[in-house]
Amino acid sequence: MELTQSQGSEIVGSLRSIELSSTGEVSTLMANVRGVVDGERLTLAISTPMSSPEQNYSGVLSDKGLDLNLSGDAGLVSKVHFTRDSVENFNAESQRLAQTGQVIKAEKLKGARVDALNRSASALEASLDAYVKRANKQINDTPLFVTYFIQASKEIGAKLQHAQRLATGNDQQRLQAEGLLVQIEGSEPSIRNTSESIDGAIEDMVREAASLSARMTAFRGICLGDASSVHPGDIIPDMGPCKSLTAAVSRFEAVRGAVHECHERFQKVKAAAIAQLEAAWRAAGGAQ
Repeated sequence: MELTQSQGSEIVGSLRSIELSSTGEVSTLMANVRGVVDGERLTLAISTPMSSPEQNYSGVLSDKGLDLNLSGDAGLVSKVHFTRDSVENFNAESQRLAQTGQVIKAEKLKGARVDALNRSASALEASLDAYVKRANKQINDTPLFVTYFIQASKEIGAKLQHAQRLATGNDQQRLQAEGLLVQIEGSEPSIRNTSESIDGAIEDMVREAASLSARMTAFRGICLGDASSVHPGDIIPDMGPCKSLTAAVSRFEAVRGAVHECHERFQKVKAAAIAQLEAAWRAAGGAQ
């Protein structure tokens, strides 16, 4: 507060208040001051531009500063103390508050970035565990699919041989042979659909593994692998999410190789079975 005594006992001046919020924002309040002084006692009216009516204060001026009393509702009195000081010191304190505000903002920004990394690490962990679950299911289901294609190849091959034998017999046997050939041809769509569905699921797993590997690169050096490149002040995830992600990556790497080998073995068996089935389908079509 800066006060100047003008003519007689009149006082004019200004009040500048600077406040630092918990978010690091610095706000400044400017107010006009007018009043009267009588020795050490004074009465002030303080008003801010475009605000509520003036607030009236009474107080005492001493070598230690200025003590003001504000009378409020129900007889309550608010006391405000102003210490004598210089404009230079006030400006220096204002600068210190501004610098402190920048530090608070930087820390909050860092905290927000760490929170974002924590959420990203947790989301990646969930995706890795979902992949592991699907991979284990595919590994467990593979023997069933292997049996399906081997059995289909054997059954269709046996039907074709039986149809070929019946085709050399009498009219009734040839009619039976035609029925078997129709069954052989009719089996192709469902077997093809099953094959394509499985191929699609395998391709999805390959794409998902590549996508997960790409997402993991964001955590290399700060959470995964060698962390020697981390320097003081770097933004890194918290220990909890980081450890959980590291464990999820280990599970992912362990099952990724296993499911790849499983896919390769299955595709070899399926390719051989499909080749035999295609020969049977062509033979059945040509025999009709």
